[in-house]
Amino acid sequence: MGDLHAATPRVPTSTTETRVNEALITLAKAEGFATAAHAGDKYGPYRYTKHLRDVIDVLVQFEHTDPLTHSIAWLHDVREDCLNVDLVKLMGGD
Repeated sequence: MGDLHAATPRVPTSTTETRVNEALITLAKAEGFATAAHAGDKYGPYRYTKHLRDVIDVLVQFEHTDPLTHSIAWLHDVREDCLNVDLVKLMGGD
């Protein structure tokens, strides 16, 4: 008989843990969205996502490591560079 806990998803036990999980989901959505929105864009000879990762590296150097700040870093150029993109809709809002 296998480990029963291996197949059971862990349920958050606190409001803080739930918020952290939600922030990490938002971060994953932001990264995916920015990557898709900037598909084909270049940052010099590199894919545009290099610039976005560089911004996050700077944030980490200054100890800004929370997922929501990193989500903003991923999305900071979408509005000005990708005019035909609806951020709210793409991030799952109404």
